[in-house]
Amino acid sequence: MKKTVSYRDFGVVGDGITNDFFAIKAAHEYANQNGCSVIAHPEDTYLISDTRDAEGNVHYVEVKTDVDWRGASFIIDDTNFMHFDGTGVTAQDLFIVLPDTEPVTVDDEDVLAEILGSGFDRSTERVVIPGVDYPVMMTPYDSSNRVYRRRGFGSHVGGVTHEVVVLDKDGYVSDDTHFLFKYSALDSVKLTRLDEPHITLENATFTTRASHFDIVERDAEGNAIRSRNGYIQRGIEVMRSFTTVKNVKHYVTGEVTLAEQAKGMLGPTYNGFFGATGAHAVTFQDCILTAKRCFRKNNVPGAGRGTSGSYDYTVNDSNLVIFKNCHQSNFWITIDMETGEIKPATADTPGAQLSMTATAFGNINFKIYWGLGGANYTKNMQFIDSTLSRFDAHAGLMNGKIINSTVNTVSLVGGGDMVIENSTLMGLDHNKGDTLLGMRSDYGSPWDGRITLKNVKAYVNPEKPCRLAGHGYLNWYCGYQSCFPNIEVDSLTVYDFKTGEPLPRGHVIYLTGESMLLEPALHLPETKNSHPIFAKIDADGDGFVDGTDILYDGIPDSTGIIYEGSNENLNPVKPPEYVKICGNGAGFAFAVPKTAGCGVSDGGYYNAADNFGGFFGGTKFYYGDGEDDYYLGTDHTDTEIFKFI
Repeated sequence: MKKTVSYRDFGVVGDGITNDFFAIKAAHEYANQNGCSVIAHPEDTYLISDTRDAEGNVHYVEVKTDVDWRGASFIIDDTNFMHFDGTGVTAQDLFIVLPDTEPVTVDDEDVLAEILGSGFDRSTERVVIPGVDYPVMMTPYDSSNRVYRRRGFGSHVGGVTHEVVVLDKDGYVSDDTHFLFKYSALDSVKLTRLDEPHITLENATFTTRASHFDIVERDAEGNAIRSRNGYIQRGIEVMRSFTTVKNVKHYVTGEVTLAEQAKGMLGPTYNGFFGATGAHAVTFQDCILTAKRCFRKNNVPGAGRGTSGSYDYTVNDSNLVIFKNCHQSNFWITIDMETGEIKPATADTPGAQLSMTATAFGNINFKIYWGLGGANYTKNMQFIDSTLSRFDAHAGLMNGKIINSTVNTVSLVGGGDMVIENSTLMGLDHNKGDTLLGMRSDYGSPWDGRITLKNVKAYVNPEKPCRLAGHGYLNWYCGYQSCFPNIEVDSLTVYDFKTGEPLPRGHVIYLTGESMLLEPALHLPETKNSHPIFAKIDADGDGFVDGTDILYDGIPDSTGIIYEGSNENLNPVKPPEYVKICGNGAGFAFAVPKTAGCGVSDGGYYNAADNFGGFFGGTKFYYGDGEDDYYLGTDHTDTEIFKFI
């Protein structure tokens, strides 16, 4: 039996014109059945267009063995497909890397009760699952509560409480995947085996010819009626643990241009070419990623509001996903302001700008490209030796790393240890004020744990406020305890993004925004200035929005309903236990909102005595390296490092 099979063995043409999809699929089917690795020929170019059979069924390629494309090229031709054409072609990944053993779902009530008997919370060290004596990644589901409830339910209703937890063969929880949530009940438990062999997919260049359709539906006169939402997903999805995708390059051509956008056209959205779902220990190494265009829908009357953004990677329900030595082809760009032509650039190219910044071409005044991607229900995501935009814990991350990397935009939701070391951060918005650590307010700005910055360079607009952590208070139940992170900063240097020169000693860096001044009781059961926000739901059928006396009928539901008849705090925020600044050789001053004097208790989070120091009343502000080199926030004594304002 052959140990290696070639695409040519199964009839590929490789001329870049003939659709080779089904020949490629046949090669992998044979390889999977017979334990063969798969190779391609470096001089070939494989076109993948329509993936439907004669009956209209949409197919994909299953990958379960090593693949060496040996430098071959692939063209993914989406030109004539749109996500609203009813074919389903655009909703199916092309290559799906699958495990040899299907994950098992446990839903027997007696077994679930036995599993839950040891308790599922942060103190849980071991989970005993009957009949399981091998390592697994466990995903428990509890529908009694929804987490990551995005404000208003307008964009995302949240998901049933779940997360990934890695157990060894004896059921002991790994140190870096302990439980983030507390579970009072279980609907089911998904078990993914972690004793399968490692495989690698490597050495190819993929070019997506983007779908070029206007997602705006128009009437006979050409007037916009509405935008048609949905995502195109035609890439490589890894659902197998211990998989490496190496030296795979992805580029994009044929997107809606700036000139077309200025005339009212909105392009389609993509859901990521590289993906990891339900897998453990997935590495994308030496890869090239390409950000895709984004569009502001309210540029077109009648097309709805908000933004339409695309990804080039997505990570869902996975643990230990690493991007190592991965780079973005269009991290920097130039724009011809006469034609609207966009070209990839480097930081040294005259007129270069970050791809995520805005332009003023025609009637467009919005960011050009969306960030590369985001993570949901994931633990231990890492950028190592990489240059990528948007490290985004969209709907939850536990533990993350950015090491020896350059990143434009860090957005965090979740908890655990987030380490940023020997790296460069580009500010979030040079025009409005730069935020180094974006805490997503649409999810309650939570990070239940510690964020460490060590030997970090940041580039900002010195004429605008620079914030270390962009916390925004939201009186909306997100499904969990929101927390302001403990922060450690060691050797932070901040530069003027225009001149490249370091900012002078004494330059003020704000710890955060004004959330706790606008709402000084954000950590207490009742607020002073912020009324609760409720989703438009009438589950009990009494004619009123649940939790209020507001009539259900006739109320728009976009960002939630503000209930002015109450000051209940639906999202009390736990203050940080400490903020530590050391190695401040640059001599910056860190400005802290002065929460004392507002007549608000510190909530007793870290002190037995109530000192009415407000949100930061019990927080330790470290000014040195010793354990006793700190003072409580209530002291409010300005030093060379901390200024209370």
